[in-house]
Amino acid sequence: MSESDKVLARRELGGTVDILYRDIGDGTGAHGPIMDMPRHTTAFDYNAGGSPVYIGKAAFGSAKSAAVWQIQRLVYTGDNLTDILWADGDTEFDNVWDNRAGLSYS
Repeated sequence: MSESDKVLARRELGGTVDILYRDIGDGTGAHGPIMDMPRHTTAFDYNAGGSPVYIGKAAFGSAKSAAVWQIQRLVYTGDNLTDILWADGDTEFDNVWDNRAGLSYS
């Protein structure tokens, strides 16, 4: 069975795809969640070269204008990823995705 056949449900939000369930691959046809953690949507923002610069996570259905996002900024030297920084210097879900470029990162 191909990978696309194994995917039972997915939710597309903006430019993101979150796969929720997949065939567990034991030959029984049983299906299970990919992870037992709370599910989040993920947003990406890319530079002109096509590399991701910002990655944000929030609960499904969150507005990009709400202060409920965990945001990372990826730093490159040339084509090499050199650092991953956090908005406000922490991993809290308290930032606004729409304001990502103006936030402080460390």
